[in-house]
Amino acid sequence: GIGRGHRITTRADFLKSGAALAALPFLTRRATAQTRRPNILFILTDDQAPYTVRHMAAALRLIGNPGLNLTKTGYCSVPICGPARAGLLTGRYVHNHSVRDNNNPSSYNAYRNKNYEQQDMIARLRRVGYRTGLFGKFINGYGEKEDPTNGRFRHPYASEWYALATGRYKSPSRVNSNGKFVTESKNQSIAFEEQAEEFVRAVTTGAKSPWFCYLNFTDPHAPYTPPAPYLHAHDGLRYRSPGTRDLNISDNPWAQRKRKVPANESQRKYEGQREELRLVDDRVRRIVTALQETGQMRNTLIFFSSDNGYMLGEHDGMAHKSHPYEESARVPFLVRGPGIPKSVPASTLVSHLDITYTILAAAGASRQSTDGRDLRKINSGRWRKRLLVEHPLKGWALIRERNKVLFNIDSDREGDEFYDLANDPYQTHSLHNDRAYASQMANLASKLSRMRTAGGDKLRALEQA
Repeated sequence: GIGRGHRITTRADFLKSGAALAALPFLTRRATAQTRRPNILFILTDDQAPYTVRHMAAALRLIGNPGLNLTKTGYCSVPICGPARAGLLTGRYVHNHSVRDNNNPSSYNAYRNKNYEQQDMIARLRRVGYRTGLFGKFINGYGEKEDPTNGRFRHPYASEWYALATGRYKSPSRVNSNGKFVTESKNQSIAFEEQAEEFVRAVTTGAKSPWFCYLNFTDPHAPYTPPAPYLHAHDGLRYRSPGTRDLNISDNPWAQRKRKVPANESQRKYEGQREELRLVDDRVRRIVTALQETGQMRNTLIFFSSDNGYMLGEHDGMAHKSHPYEESARVPFLVRGPGIPKSVPASTLVSHLDITYTILAAAGASRQSTDGRDLRKINSGRWRKRLLVEHPLKGWALIRERNKVLFNIDSDREGDEFYDLANDPYQTHSLHNDRAYASQMANLASKLSRMRTAGGDKLRALEQA
């Protein structure tokens, strides 16, 4: 890692690399324009329930309040770790990138088999002159038993690579540090933030090359073992909502057929998430403070999100992710920086893929074959009217238009579900059997069917039509 005797890659080093030489004519043409392109900090957590962001005081104060907190209407592209991370790296929905699951094959193997490391966000940013660093989790399966490289892979376009090379989310950790394995004894969130902080401090406002820092925390994923003083800081803290009290799920076909967990398990997970997120919040404060101290805040785009949401007992004890309900499909979604407006209409729908598209657009990098939108143009009057979330492996997709949400369940046995979030934000009563909504459901189902196979400009047109 950077703090272990590994030299920080300089611009001179980069220009000597094969990747840079291939891009050199393009870089030369853009040399003047590069100087004021923004730095980019993208912070991603793992399995974070969307509503927990309201307890992250530092993240809200340093990112969400000066910028935008879009959590109430912010969605992942697919609510499962590996495919969601592939979506963020490629800027594509699952039906376009085809990394469908965490396993069999692993997300990592599926990603590498398609050579996405040659065309993903990291590659595109490096090709236009960005210093690029990844710190923490890369993608599910990397460094695990299915990985033929055994964690030896280093992204060819990463200036700095400090990637967790194991599926074990507990210290000590095996880390690939710029191609060399090291044992990281510190808590993972602390270690990854320290490496990322050193990376962003290494370049100040006078630098000609902007940077991209991708900080991937493994918290608040289980096993919930933060160090003191975070461990046991929230023992006994209870999570209750109208969703967790929804004991009558007779009109929720999906919930009826999914595994439920005991209340004490949901309780343990909620305590664990809150404790680990206190640590993450402190680390967010540290790295954003580093930007302030080095004079880089004004020219840095900052994004904070999670790979997917997480359910903690809603709908009569539902747990985990991969479900089409709000707690699973929505994610924390904070953004600030150059070009980001101070406010948006409350109904504005945003997707994970907008993060990728905005990063590439702000950097002047290619957005070819990507599915998102530029968040800097969110108030342009031509923003999306409807949004897609999908999970092809589980056989469902959903469309949200204004406050209406339709799940399309591929299996006839389970059927669709339809909700009015304005009157039923916790989705406790599906309206799919109410004939008064039949035409609305049919209209949304037709739009959803077309969106599930579209991409790029065609998909964006369907979002607006």
